[in-house]
Amino acid sequence: MPAAMSLVYIPCTFKDGMFSTEYAVTVHDLSGEEISFFADRGLVRDGSQPLLRVRFLGPSEEPPTGIVVLLPGSAMDVERRYLRVREDDLVAA
Repeated sequence: MPAAMSLVYIPCTFKDGMFSTEYAVTVHDLSGEEISFFADRGLVRDGSQPLLRVRFLGPSEEPPTGIVVLLPGSAMDVERRYLRVREDDLVAA
């Protein structure tokens, strides 16, 4: 398991955003819910499985168990910045 506050990647899908410096990114939480937001292009790694760079926070203390990561974003959308994902979704940065 990564150290707390380290950078990791999680699977995502993306398309061009409103501005040339961003993508519209979609990720899925532990329950399968889609979360969509705009992210800087530098945070997305393209390839056979696109990945989004996030900050690893640690194991979830609430059921269902999983891993908590911090999504990139502004302070205005703090409630959706914390995401629970499966541990096997994490990819080392």
